[in-house]
Amino acid sequence: MGRGDPPVHMLLQTMASQPHLQGISHWHDELECLYILSGTMDFFTDDKKIPLFPRDFLMLPPWAMHRNMSHGNEDCRFTRLLIHPSLLSASGGIREQFLFPLLRQAEPEYPVRADHPMAPALAGSSGTCTS
Repeated sequence: MGRGDPPVHMLLQTMASQPHLQGISHWHDELECLYILSGTMDFFTDDKKIPLFPRDFLMLPPWAMHRNMSHGNEDCRFTRLLIHPSLLSASGGIREQFLFPLLRQAEPEYPVRADHPMAPALAGSSGTCTS
C-alpha cells in the first residue's frame, strides 16, 4: 500500500487469477490475513509449506517473505486482508488481542483454524469484497 492509501485492504481472490496458479515470493509492510472459502492452496513462508483448506485462517506478520500456489492445479477462492501496522497500534485492545500475541511468537503455528476470533468476520465479508 502506498502513501495516502487506506490502512486496510480486503479482497476476494482466486488462484485462477494468478499466472500459472501461483503468486510470486514477496513481502510487504502490512499484516496479511487469508481465509479460505473454497478449494485448497499451498502457502509458503519461512521455508515451510502450509496446506490450507476451506475455513482455514492464516495470519502472517508484516515483512515475512511468502508466496502461495494452487494445490493440485485446482482453483482456490479466498479472502485476503491487508492491515497496516499503524492501524493496529492505534488501539490498546487491538494491540493486546491481535498484534502482540502474533509478534511474541518466535515460531508461529499455521494455519489458525476457523475458531479464531477474526475468522468469522472474514468469512462473513466475502459477499462485499472486491477482486
